[in-house]
Amino acid sequence: MKILDSITVQQPNKVAEVQLFQGDLSNIPPEQKVDILVVSAFPDDYTALPGSLVLALEEKGLSMKELAANKSDDLRAQVGCWLSGPIPAPLQAKLNFRQVLCFEPGSESSDAVEVVGNIFRCLNTFVFEETVTRVALPVIATGYQKVPFEKMFPVLIDNAIFWLKQGLPLDCIKIVIRNEDYIEKAKALFALAGNQLLPKSPPSVSNTDSPPSKGTRTKKSVSRGAMMQEDMIEPIAPASQPAAVDSKNTHIDYFISYAHKEGNLIQHFVEELLKIKPGLNIFYDKNSIPPGGLWLREISDAISKAVKVLIFMSPNYSNSMVCWDEFQCAKLKEYNNRTSVIQTIYLNNDPALPPIMGIHSYIDCREGDLAKLATACEQLLTN
Repeated sequence: MKILDSITVQQPNKVAEVQLFQGDLSNIPPEQKVDILVVSAFPDDYTALPGSLVLALEEKGLSMKELAANKSDDLRAQVGCWLSGPIPAPLQAKLNFRQVLCFEPGSESSDAVEVVGNIFRCLNTFVFEETVTRVALPVIATGYQKVPFEKMFPVLIDNAIFWLKQGLPLDCIKIVIRNEDYIEKAKALFALAGNQLLPKSPPSVSNTDSPPSKGTRTKKSVSRGAMMQEDMIEPIAPASQPAAVDSKNTHIDYFISYAHKEGNLIQHFVEELLKIKPGLNIFYDKNSIPPGGLWLREISDAISKAVKVLIFMSPNYSNSMVCWDEFQCAKLKEYNNRTSVIQTIYLNNDPALPPIMGIHSYIDCREGDLAKLATACEQLLTN
């Protein structure tokens, strides 16, 4: 494999890299070996089609069908991914990776672009072991799943940079281009993403510069994937809430992560908290934040300022990608700060609760019991 470019990403405690390569992921050289190789496939279909990575791996002796029959962790129901166990030692030595993460986004190209974040949601579940530090992946879903390269590649880079900045405990994410027709396009898009991370010089002001007319508002140009701190949008508190919620505040007492289908119960919970202790800064109503990448950056900023993140667990929660992102931002804050941040509260029983969410001690308020929610408020404020 030939390295084309790299982007350095500052993490809370170290630096990491997103690297761009040209080459064949079934032929990773020893000096570029990784812990996890990402492969994409149609749901439950590991047919070795001509020109596919699945076929290339099969020709080297690694069958995706056999790996799929013996999954180590299966998160397809939640995030459309599964992780294999370690491949046989002789194949590890030959192929220079240890495990496969299979991404199964479905057959609709637009859906594949929208759910590419599932790769990183899945990685966020598995990479907290120090043995996983390097990941390699192709520009997934651009082969037989027919996602346009120009749509998938920028989204892939954005996700890699965003999660590394949050502190995803990886040293390196290698994105590998095999099709030579995409090389120049990939280099240009990759360089653009890297330039957006460079420190921006403050604009120079000359005597000829005129301030905007009184009563007008200047429009800021924000590049894709970037967020301006001063443009943060404050959540709008419901009319019944007696205290304002300010995401710009450097101190947030509680960030509440919940499925919006349970919004009425959560509002009741917030009102109970504020009855006991008026003046708390509680971040929970996110309806005013625009969707997309900007939304996630604002949420991660609020979580970074929160003393506690309250996770209201339920089937609706574990099936929501928004909730997964909130949980994993909180999990990464815990990991990088080495401090307890997450408090889980069982709102409704969830037989399919992902293990990473179930390892925390919890307050039991099943099944949406209002009396138990009131008791939970008292318990939180006395601890």
